[in-house]
Amino acid sequence: MRLLVTAVAVLALRQAAPAPATEQLFDLDKVEFVHPKILPEHPDNFKKDKREAKARQSLYVTKERLPPNLMPIDYSLWFKPYFPSPGVQYDAAKNFTFDGKVNVQVEALVNSDRFVLNAYNFKIQSYRVSTIDGTDVPITSTSQDDSKQQLSLITQSGVVSGQIYNIEIVYTGIINPYTDGGVYYTSYNDPQGATHYMIATHMEPFSARKVFPGLDEPSYKATFTITLQYPTSQVALSNMMEPRPTNVGDGWSELKFPQTPKMSSYLIAFAVGPYVSQHYINKHNTITRAWGWPGTEQYLQFAAENAGQCLYQLGEYTGIKFPLTKADQLGMPEFLAGAMENWGLIIYKYQYIAYNPTTMTTRDKEAAAKVMCHELAHQWFGDLVTTAWWDDLFLNEGFADYFMTFIQKSVYTDQYTYLDSLQVLNELQVGLNADVSKDAHPLVYPDGPAFDDITYQKGASMLRMLSDVLGPRTFQEGIQNYLNNRAYSNAKDIDLMTALTNVSVKFFGDRFK
Repeated sequence: MRLLVTAVAVLALRQAAPAPATEQLFDLDKVEFVHPKILPEHPDNFKKDKREAKARQSLYVTKERLPPNLMPIDYSLWFKPYFPSPGVQYDAAKNFTFDGKVNVQVEALVNSDRFVLNAYNFKIQSYRVSTIDGTDVPITSTSQDDSKQQLSLITQSGVVSGQIYNIEIVYTGIINPYTDGGVYYTSYNDPQGATHYMIATHMEPFSARKVFPGLDEPSYKATFTITLQYPTSQVALSNMMEPRPTNVGDGWSELKFPQTPKMSSYLIAFAVGPYVSQHYINKHNTITRAWGWPGTEQYLQFAAENAGQCLYQLGEYTGIKFPLTKADQLGMPEFLAGAMENWGLIIYKYQYIAYNPTTMTTRDKEAAAKVMCHELAHQWFGDLVTTAWWDDLFLNEGFADYFMTFIQKSVYTDQYTYLDSLQVLNELQVGLNADVSKDAHPLVYPDGPAFDDITYQKGASMLRMLSDVLGPRTFQEGIQNYLNNRAYSNAKDIDLMTALTNVSVKFFGDRFK
């Protein structure tokens, strides 16, 4: 069986044309709740936005790796965003910017003369480095390389291997249009025509460095404590459940969220806006909330319930209960991707969250359920266990694509046969077509990340094939072992294959080694 698993895996790994993005449009005259007036003006407006964003990003997105000099332990992050909100006033020059402060505790892994972090498009106000006992480490100069998106703090006293240091940086950053990620803004118009703004974050794969200086690679996991100072008239959300806010005066409040589990930088998230919600509590006593903007309240309950049930079934299948107290599904008027799996605060394009049964079709409901279950699967496959680098992106996206349909069979048991056929139609057939296209590439792709049909549909189809070959029970135990072995850490493809091979020997005996 060891040879069988390896052979099956190798066949799949050795060998995509990206699926064309589709934008669901609605007849605004027939929609009962208030859609944002900034919906695409014509069918390919969203595609055009994506193309233009990709062209801009090609100018600054870099896969330049950090030198392996530091390991983050813990971050304390503080943010104050400035965007039009009732009840606050600020200098007009600050509009669509944010103040930030990061304090990151790191361990030095090698002797060096500098601390190197990822950072992009910040105005650095001040910085300080100290040892764990509070002794200042004098910084003699700094160097910022925008082509590498790296900030170096250089010291003549030297960085000593094995020492723990605190790096504190105060800076300002930009709140971008939604196409450029990092911290971004969007808006909706109310029935009176007034525009209401909101902000959120989108950091995968290389945009956490637009939000805070840090070690912005998936293998540099750490804990994070986030504090937001925000307009009191708004709602603030982040990965962890929000506590009671403190009023700090002049129309501002402050929230310090609980510390996160150990996680990758690109999964950090926060949002501030005029949000409203519905909620559901599943059988694991986890609260799932669906968030929209005023006017969408009555259309959020399906998302809250579907998310809660998918989350519960995923916990049952993996044997690992969702480790956070809540899982938020936030629908935004604009979002460049379909959704993003931030741990505990998943952000979506609004039509996957606000479901209006009088104007939206069964197919729209199917799409919403599928996308939600995809993102919720990421809470284990991508968030709890994260690919070590983007060449193994299928460990995140292939699993999420597989489970987005598979886990619905346990949620909507009367649709089992239909959902099983969808896996063949939407994953296997698409994956096979991608595999013979001129853009085909290996599933483990050194030039990644590749957010395409090879990574998603072929990755999902390989997992379905492994389940069929090994048997559902063997496959499930192998997946559970994989998750338990790599929880709160990172994984490579060999880790998955080793877990499946080991459990195959257990079930089928040494003769299959």
